[in-house]
Amino acid sequence: RSPKVWQKKEKKDQKTKIKKIRKRDYASEAIQVNILGTKTVADLSVKYKIKKCMIISTDHAFCPVHAMGYSKCLAEMYVQGLSRKVVQENSLTKLFVVRFSDVYPDAPRSLMTVSEACQLILETGNLGENGEIYVFEDDAVEDTLPTSYEKIRKSKGYFIDYTMICEQINTLTENNCMQDSAVIINKMKKIISYFSESCADA
Repeated sequence: RSPKVWQKKEKKDQKTKIKKIRKRDYASEAIQVNILGTKTVADLSVKYKIKKCMIISTDHAFCPVHAMGYSKCLAEMYVQGLSRKVVQENSLTKLFVVRFSDVYPDAPRSLMTVSEACQLILETGNLGENGEIYVFEDDAVEDTLPTSYEKIRKSKGYFIDYTMICEQINTLTENNCMQDSAVIINKMKKIISYFSESCADA
């Protein structure tokens, strides 16, 4: 086989694997990586007085439909809750979120190259303020607010109570590895719905 034919087959196989993975909901793993992983990084950043902590999220966190989206949405909520606590305590750490869509060239959701994504990450790092969720202009699927950078916008986000989001996450993570994915996803949905309604009423 010629190198081109081999590369084509390899690329096709890779796409098939990615599609299969995305169709399955690894809810327990999503909680461990996206929620608890984010919580650990954010908590340690505050503890050791890191100046800025940027959490990379996904556009799937806005109106989520699967485990990754729900878990990323809750991770964002935790960062927003912690950032409010940090401000109240006059901590030096700034915590903020950057949402990305896919960046590899042949993805249907792809709207930027990898180099453009990296550049925007660096610019957002300079811009980042406590509790903000930043999206890129071409990726925005929601109402956003402008920033001083032309291509970077702010999501309106939520006002999350730190103590409440901690309680909800602790409850969610208890024995989650022993639960069915559908059960875990339903729990995540209820938590997101609760905070979304609370913010709407505020």
